[in-house]
Amino acid sequence: IIGPNCIGVYCPEHKIPFVMGTVGESGPVGFVSQSGGIATKVVTIGITRHINYSKAVSFGNGIDLDASDFLQYLAADPKTKVIGAYLEGTRDGVRLFNTMKEVAKVKPLVVWKGGRTAAGAQAAMSHTGSLASSAAIWSAMLKQVGAIEVHGLEELTDTLLIFQQFGHGQGTRAAIIGGLADGGGGNSVAAGDACMENGLKIPPLSSETKRKLSELLGEVGSILGNPVDVSQAQFRGLATLFQAIDLVVRDTISDVVLIQEDIEILLPIYSAKGLEEINEFFIELRRRQNKPIIVVLPRGSIEAERLQIEQRLLSASIPVFCSMERAAKAISKLNQYSCRQEAV
Repeated sequence: IIGPNCIGVYCPEHKIPFVMGTVGESGPVGFVSQSGGIATKVVTIGITRHINYSKAVSFGNGIDLDASDFLQYLAADPKTKVIGAYLEGTRDGVRLFNTMKEVAKVKPLVVWKGGRTAAGAQAAMSHTGSLASSAAIWSAMLKQVGAIEVHGLEELTDTLLIFQQFGHGQGTRAAIIGGLADGGGGNSVAAGDACMENGLKIPPLSSETKRKLSELLGEVGSILGNPVDVSQAQFRGLATLFQAIDLVVRDTISDVVLIQEDIEILLPIYSAKGLEEINEFFIELRRRQNKPIIVVLPRGSIEAERLQIEQRLLSASIPVFCSMERAAKAISKLNQYSCRQEAV
């Protein structure tokens, strides 16, 4: 028996929807949730962000089958490569601990624990009958079993997206490219802070790359270290912009490249056609080399256009985040899991 107080199972491969009736593409992400509402949001947001699910289940009060049963199933399921979970509590803590420990050995396990505060715990008791438990104990347990703890819907879906796209940690050295047309100075400073505060390293570009960028863009008005501000390319055309980005990507000092694309600045300078060419270049760049490319696409006043670009990039398997902080945190979660696996 699954439930009661749940919305059951979701399996896009066999066209089994949750109650909202939407069925996305089948993929490698499994999801277990005590909450039907959270399960619905995770799946619908996932469909929008091209997170593709193998199976998902909302099990509510779990009077018979509970989280441990579904986690064991997903761990054994060959079509599931990464597992997410929203949990409020358990009636058998020892079994859940042992199950998560075994699951995390074979697949990434990303867990959002609901009811971490007094108010949340009280709501969880009314919602699924889950008893209050210490947030510190849960955090310690998740760390001990090797699971990845997240706090909230955005962090959960960000982490599932990055695991789906990359599978394992790529390394901690990041190259940051901003100012594709203008406004890159302050954004470069903030991007560097966001990445380093989330455990990434921002190594300086090689002297050869800096020399070539200087020849290409000129010294005045550019930041040619790392982060890189390539805004001077606006005076030399898209071909120069693409050359500059390519130079940074090919530099061996980085494991991953984050590109900030502020379309409200780009659109007036390059027009819709130029913006389309820029994103086609990102897609082509992703296809012809192995270094991970991540695009940060901040929200703003032209949301419809931003969403179209986001969908275009996501469909080309380029992860998209609306802030540098969220992108950096997701990368750090990926590296965190890989480091644990190497230590085992």
